[in-house]
Amino acid sequence: MPILCNTDGKKLSKRDFGFSLRDLKEAGFIPEAINNYLAIIGGSFEKEIMSLATLIKTFNFDNLHTTGRITYDVEKLKWINRKWIDQYKPEELLQQCRPLLEAVYPTAKKIDDKKLNSLLQIIKTDMTTLNDCVSALAFYFEKPAISFADIAACINNKNMIIVSHIIKNNLSFLADATQFVDRLKQAAKQENISLKELFWFVRLALMGTTKGPGIHELISMLGAQESQQRLEHALTILHTNQP
Repeated sequence: MPILCNTDGKKLSKRDFGFSLRDLKEAGFIPEAINNYLAIIGGSFEKEIMSLATLIKTFNFDNLHTTGRITYDVEKLKWINRKWIDQYKPEELLQQCRPLLEAVYPTAKKIDDKKLNSLLQIIKTDMTTLNDCVSALAFYFEKPAISFADIAACINNKNMIIVSHIIKNNLSFLADATQFVDRLKQAAKQENISLKELFWFVRLALMGTTKGPGIHELISMLGAQESQQRLEHALTILHTNQP
């Protein structure tokens, strides 16, 4: 077999991440992805994401070359791992992620499989490794700590009062996420302000960042009551600190 090298062209050693299967497992890489990557590394395949059964049928041992070297590219392994997570069956992803979440968030033990499965399906496109479910769902288990500086970073000062009024006037519609979002869109158009800024504020209030799942999905994940509490808290911060 050719020599495995790191991206610097040096022989792979214990100092390189991914040298040990234990390292990969603890980092959240799944067995299917590791097998898949090791089977195609150094080769050329029309379809790169393959199950073990397909790899067995596809792999050609006659094409092996003992000379030369092969680069062990962790970024490519991450890409393959992401693809495998995306095509995992819901129950498989649930089984893999529940222990990780329960180890960090004790309240995760009280969530039934149906609810946790729903949460994971929404955020799985943001996962490169299994461990990413912990950070991706942090906002669900822990209320985000936001500041006025966070709000000011995503909303123009002259729009703060308008954004505040729009959110406050539509909190009663949170029970229907679709209606709530539709009303925000209509209000943004009427007030001639950026819908992006409005949605940034809502997402910031609900999860502590302006990037993440859609507003509909966030309200569905948190529930109307929790969503309202977080939005009201953000509005309080806005009103208290606004010049």
